[in-house]
Formats: sequence, structure tokens, C-alpha cells
Amino acid sequence: MTEISQGKIEQAIQTTCTTVLRNELYFSDLDGLAGDGDFGTSLATGFRQIEAEWDGIPKTDIGAMLLKISMIVSKHVGGSSGPIWGTGFMKAAIKVASLGRARPTGRLLGGKVPRSPLRWEMKRGPWFDNNLAIVELQDERLHFWWSRGRVDGDVDRPRLERVATVDVPLPPA
Repeated sequence: MTEISQGKIEQAIQTTCTTVLRNELYFSDLDGLAGDGDFGTSLATGFRQIEAEWDGIPKTDIGAMLLKISMIVSKHVGGSSGPIWGTGFMKAAIKVASLGRARPTGRLLGGKVPRSPLRWEMKRGPWFDNNLAIVELQDERLHFWWSRGRVDGDVDRPRLERVATVDVPLPPA
């Protein structure tokens, strides 16, 4: 199996940015044949944002880097492409973590990573309902929160109710 290194992942992302930006008009022209012609512009907007934020993206942990890029792409690429590309980067982060190449991400996902110095503490529940789990990479921590659907009267208008929040500090690089 080929070794996955931080440098190779960074190079692949930078090459993808360059390729997407160089082909922005071409991708839009192709999309225009069967769609609304904005795919190249939408995709380029997100990859420009990756370039703009590149120096601030954590590069000591492959999983953390890919999760941050996932969030950037999901937020800045328009239409259905943002969630698709964002999910792709997130799945890459999970795969890398499962191979034992990313910490603390791999440990949280049950990958083959040595036990982390991080310790979990249950804050409040319920933990086994149909909850929506969200994780956000913030400066020096992973911020998790869980929400559940709640119906107060009108069953056609459920709302999300936050049931738990956990902050996990990232270990020093």
C-alpha cells in the first residue's frame, strides 16, 4: 500500500485547486450543455477560498486538515456541488483516520490509532435518540453538538433542540 503523507495530501489539494481554477470556464461550458452553466464558477469559488485560507488551515494532522477543507468547500461552493465536494473531503478525512494516520480524528472514529490523551465526559443526554451530530473544527478544538427534532403542537413544523455539546481540545502538534 502506498504511504499517505501530509506532504502528498497537501500537494494533491494544491494541484486540485490549480486544476479547478484553470478549468473554471471549461467546466461551466460543459455544464451549460446540460445544465445552467455555473458549475465551473461555483467550484472555483470554493477552491479560491481554500487558497485564501491555506496558511490558516492546520497542517500537522491530515484528518484535521481535510475536515477544515470539507467545511470550507461545503460553505463556499454553490448549489449541490458544495455538499458533494464537502462530503468527499470529509470521507477522505475519515478514511485517512481509519488507517491510523490522523489524530485525534482517527481515535474518535474508532480507527487504528494509538489511545489518545483525550478523555470523554458525558455532559447530558439523551444519547440514543435520533440525534443529529455535528462536528466543527475550531482553532484549537473540535466542537461537537447533538440536536434532536422536537414537535411542539404543529407536527409539520418540528424544530431542532440542542441536547449536548462537547469541546475536545486538540493535542499540541
